[in-house]
Amino acid sequence: MGRRTWVGAGLLAGAAVIVVATLARGGAAAAAPVRVRAVATRDVVHRVLAQGKVRARTQVEVASEIGGRVAQVDVEVGDVVKAGDPLFSLDAEQLENAVEQLRVGVQGANALTTRAELAVAEAERAVQRDRGLKDKGVLADEQLKVGESRAALARAEMDSASSQLERMRLDLSRARDALRRAQVTAPSSGTVVAVGVEVGQVVSAVQGLAGESGLSG
Repeated sequence: MGRRTWVGAGLLAGAAVIVVATLARGGAAAAAPVRVRAVATRDVVHRVLAQGKVRARTQVEVASEIGGRVAQVDVEVGDVVKAGDPLFSLDAEQLENAVEQLRVGVQGANALTTRAELAVAEAERAVQRDRGLKDKGVLADEQLKVGESRAALARAEMDSASSQLERMRLDLSRARDALRRAQVTAPSSGTVVAVGVEVGQVVSAVQGLAGESGLSG
């Protein structure tokens, strides 16, 4: 036990000599400059190099709601658009012709309805007159029934003309809506990331800037 203590002391003594000798030697050299900085909290930035694709936060697929032949493409990849800007248009010649034909048809149906209403009014006045004559004993029942039949027929024709007019008005509204949809516009602001249509291409409904095409916001 005593030997081990002596050996440890010897080692400590040797270490003290070395330290002292080193300090003694360093005392003759010039003092090294020391830089002092205040302690501060800073962010540690890590740079990572990697390959990948940058995708927009949101992407909107734009498509035609009607079928037809593409007549014009107004955008290219990379174009910045805002809501309402035209993207592409379909050939609207047939749609315009349909609108014009239906517009003329509505005018004709309206005229027929007006004449049918006048005919009903005239037939009902005749019935009222005949009833007065019958009450006076001047007109026979058979003649009154003939007048009433004419009035009923006039009312039926008026109802038919009115129904035809309403159908044609509805068809005209649909045709105008289809004509409006022939031009496809941007639903929101964004950047065109792909264009999947070209001039002359025949597209069906819900086809256009969809799938491989669209807008990024």
